[in-house]
Amino acid sequence: LSIGPFQDGIICEILEAWYGIPNDFEHQVDVTEFIRKKYSPKDGLQLSNFNKHFHDPAKGKLKRMVVEYKLTNTKVKPDDVSRAKYSEGTMGHLQLLPAMTTKALANMIGAAVAAGGFAAAKAVTQVSNWTSSDNEKKTVADSGLFQGGFMAWMHFNGIWPTVKYCQNMPDWFEHKAEDMKQTPFIVSNHICYLDGPILAGTFGAPKIIAMKGTLDMPLFGRFGQEIGVIEVDREDKDSRAATIKAITDHYESWKPGQRPLLLFPEGRTSNGDSLLPFKKGAFIPGGAVRPVVLHYTGNWHPANTNFKETSSGEVVATGDGEWMEQFFGTMVHSLTIKVLPPYRPSAEELENAQLYADNVREVMDEAYLTLREELENRPESGWQATKDASKDLMEDISTFASGAWSRLSSIVVGQSVSEPHSTSATSSSRKSAEKQALHPRMRTRPSLQEYRVPPPSSSVILNKADLRRELGVAMADSV
Repeated sequence: LSIGPFQDGIICEILEAWYGIPNDFEHQVDVTEFIRKKYSPKDGLQLSNFNKHFHDPAKGKLKRMVVEYKLTNTKVKPDDVSRAKYSEGTMGHLQLLPAMTTKALANMIGAAVAAGGFAAAKAVTQVSNWTSSDNEKKTVADSGLFQGGFMAWMHFNGIWPTVKYCQNMPDWFEHKAEDMKQTPFIVSNHICYLDGPILAGTFGAPKIIAMKGTLDMPLFGRFGQEIGVIEVDREDKDSRAATIKAITDHYESWKPGQRPLLLFPEGRTSNGDSLLPFKKGAFIPGGAVRPVVLHYTGNWHPANTNFKETSSGEVVATGDGEWMEQFFGTMVHSLTIKVLPPYRPSAEELENAQLYADNVREVMDEAYLTLREELENRPESGWQATKDASKDLMEDISTFASGAWSRLSSIVVGQSVSEPHSTSATSSSRKSAEKQALHPRMRTRPSLQEYRVPPPSSSVILNKADLRRELGVAMADSV
């Protein structure tokens, strides 16, 4: 059995430990105090030969060593804590099931529509390139069929973006505000995994820099090949140089009217409270950029962070699995995208890429905070009110269905709907409490001192530890 050691700033608290036969509380021994004394913040815990330490509670039978622990990160960054309302407790998770089922079916339809649009766009593009006398060939990404099919897939996933274009264009920009192909780069704030696909679908499939392996993904990989996704291996120590080279190569080969490159200069996602400092990589070539800010307005904010704040105000760890569950368990994900005027660098900014990045960030941060304030205080009237009402209706239907499902589930398991639940849906301590309620004998599990049976001569150890969650369980089996 192995737990830790963990990195600086991580505190491990041993909650409970026992050794014996699972679900047979008469043949289990409570070893919590022993494990607490053995665990060291510096060295962690490495333990074997359980029968030697704890004696044998069930001689000759397969036994299990279980340690439940809690991790607390004392170096949590405020922008890495999601303020979203995550479902909590058993009933909270059950309420997600109707929406998850509905979206699973809708997603299959949406994927089929997107694949159909892709196939049609590829055929039309091939014919067009074959019959056209232009030297510059079109790609599938330029096709309205492909773009329409991809956005349909987004809609089937409940994603409904609203786009607003600033009309006060600079004098040097002689095109419509909606023309996103007149600057080599689009730069946006970064909140979650949805940002890239949404902006790609909204702005005519710009090129995207993505992590290595993206092109190997089913369906998404094929789409990525067509729209020109640029892969970068972030595990490579030279990934930063490779990213800057990819940005520079795009700038040098780009011409007005061609697809721009979409970049997120913050470098990572945040909870969306404000913009993070910009990295200068996107601004090193010195090309003009089209700033974009986006803000999510649905009932659940999909920020991808490493931590979340619970309803009780406690900050706990979270991960991709919980994010995916909440995403598919929420019917509608609305957001507003505000497109700012193009920004062309000054002579001083061309000499100093970080100055260029900081100045663009200042413009975008001001626009983002203004957008947030407008959306939080907006009057609901006209088409927007009708649109919001339709979204609210869908969410009300989902809530009603979730409530009905919860009541049905409570009847099946013989549980009252009004019964209080733990605030942590994946908490090991919650699971322990539930086991105690179902098995009163667990509360009288014998202590270590009650066993004095000589141990067998050998044991077999298997390790399992979940270190990403704030609450974890380490287990090992022994004969």
